[in-house]
Amino acid sequence: MQESRLDPKFDLLCLQEDEYYFREYACQFSIATKSNLQLNATSDEDNSSIAAAELGVLKLCSSSIYLVPENVSDPVVRIPLDCVATIADPSSSSEAKGPCAIQSSTIIVIQRGLRAVPYKTSTAPVDTFHSTSLNFPPDAKINFLEKIRQLWDITKLRSAGGKEQEYHATEQLHSMIVAHEAGVDFDSMPIEEKQNAEDILEKFRGFRVSPLLVQPGFIVISRSTTYFQPYSCLPSSAATGTQQWKLTNANIKYGRRRFQLRDLALEIFFDKETTVETSSLFVAFNSTEDRNAFQAILIEKTKVASCTPAAGKGPTTTSLRQVTRDWTAGKISNYDYLMQLNEYAGRSFNDLTQYPVFPWVIQDYSSTSLDLHDPGTFRDLCRPIAALNPARVRHGREMYAALQSTGGDDPPWMYGSHYSNPGIVIFYLLRQRPHLMLRLQNGKFDAPDRLFSSISGTWESVLRWNSDVKELIPEFYTLLPSSRTTTGEQQQQQRSFLINSTGTDFGSRSSGAVVNDVELPPWARTPVDFITKMRAALESPFVSAKLHKWIDLIFGVKQKGSRAVAADNVFHFMTDDETALRYIVNENDVALRSAFEAQIREYGRTPIQLFTKKHPKRKADSRITRMLQACTCGGPVSGAAGETMTTGTRGNVNRIQVVSSRPETLQ
Repeated sequence: MQESRLDPKFDLLCLQEDEYYFREYACQFSIATKSNLQLNATSDEDNSSIAAAELGVLKLCSSSIYLVPENVSDPVVRIPLDCVATIADPSSSSEAKGPCAIQSSTIIVIQRGLRAVPYKTSTAPVDTFHSTSLNFPPDAKINFLEKIRQLWDITKLRSAGGKEQEYHATEQLHSMIVAHEAGVDFDSMPIEEKQNAEDILEKFRGFRVSPLLVQPGFIVISRSTTYFQPYSCLPSSAATGTQQWKLTNANIKYGRRRFQLRDLALEIFFDKETTVETSSLFVAFNSTEDRNAFQAILIEKTKVASCTPAAGKGPTTTSLRQVTRDWTAGKISNYDYLMQLNEYAGRSFNDLTQYPVFPWVIQDYSSTSLDLHDPGTFRDLCRPIAALNPARVRHGREMYAALQSTGGDDPPWMYGSHYSNPGIVIFYLLRQRPHLMLRLQNGKFDAPDRLFSSISGTWESVLRWNSDVKELIPEFYTLLPSSRTTTGEQQQQQRSFLINSTGTDFGSRSSGAVVNDVELPPWARTPVDFITKMRAALESPFVSAKLHKWIDLIFGVKQKGSRAVAADNVFHFMTDDETALRYIVNENDVALRSAFEAQIREYGRTPIQLFTKKHPKRKADSRITRMLQACTCGGPVSGAAGETMTTGTRGNVNRIQVVSSRPETLQ
């Protein structure tokens, strides 16, 4: 079943980071602005300072209110509470019969639609204000005014500055959230209205996690369905706001995950027919015990066709040791093995702080042809990405020595950034998910010169700058499903993360070049051709013979301790889960703890360490050639003695002949 958002007209990515969404109110609103900002799609731009009264909903959040017009052609308007000057007095007798009035120095306009557009901020001239008129049903009006004034008082307290004010503001907001959640119960109407309604097996409180979003709500399971209902979901919107995933006859896998450094989450992987928009559901619970109880119900009491553990923390049908043996024997591809290691290490496509990480394997992005038999084509996989530049290694060693000599409590480090974090993922997926960058950058795209514009330019930046140590993501080696036709390849081009298929305006670089599709290296004709050759390089004999060295750095014995120091592989201590959790747990200062939590989100996470001994080397044999052919042709191929090896490829790509007995050049 296709999942539905709480309100299909409103993207939750519009919310500010850490902003809590309390509830929505049906209302009619109009805005008188002190600028020529266009607020109605049908209004005359020369006379748009007063927007006509519109029907819609008001979203009440901890630091803003959002006005969402019913007409999807009109933009969403955000009013930051720290810019509010006045709110109508709820004790006024005249107010009981009239609309609420909010005056603010600033409003922010958020365009809706497939094409992402930077937000527009309108600041009124000095001593003047934008005026917003809100008409509610009487009962809703009283509730709204009570809550908005509470939130406004908290905002003013925080704006006063000082640790004590910050502490009290945080405590008051926390108390308000706790009271709100305690007063909300799961609305079972969406279940009762089903043709074959059934009893709920169990109800839990927790969160649904998706890229840059953490929604608090109820996680509910019956024999046939899993439900998630956000706390902000009112009875009037329960039918559309409750998200659900069918379990009946579904083939699912599950893996235990960490959420905010703690082992209390579960990721459920559905077969393709179960859900349209997502292939997995990431839910976090209030405790490990609740997570384990949900997992037991899922396995033992539902109508799933099959329910097996995926790679990850906890019992698995195929142990990590067995998967490693299969890889060293050449039974699975490098791509599949890396994907499984990422799963075992708790990496997830739903959580950008711990997104799957893949290596750069090619260093030649200037030649017109790609020679996979020339060692000079490849990056040194024995060294961490941060240590490929000798000057950066010297700088890192000096930094480590200087921090070590201070004798402080903080562990010393060589590199202040990380190879995998939300900013890196969003950098790469800019064209496919531009709204993620708007969320990360407070309604703006990054400066055009800093956007992902070319493969060679990105590689040169990784080699050159001390702060740029990013590895790659699986998308660089993954082809999307398509039919074996030219049309299928054209579809892949349009869906590629390298193509600006929506025509979004990202601006122009200082050179005057427009930021549009990603500039490919000369040896790649198209995005499909580029990914095909990247995948061929990943499965090549050279990479197969060295990949265990990179695994030691990212997932293994050289990830921590003295061996990490010897390998020049020491990143900031807040990227390590155990160290970061210790800082959070032991910090009593609210402001410092909040800063640590923000740092943890931004820095990214080092994968869970999977190996404490050196990783075995892959056995080089003729199976590598067959896997390369599978990579370029798609689908499973037959191995020795009738065995079947899958390569993890998704769909058909251009055929490239790679023969290990003689040099071969990809053009």
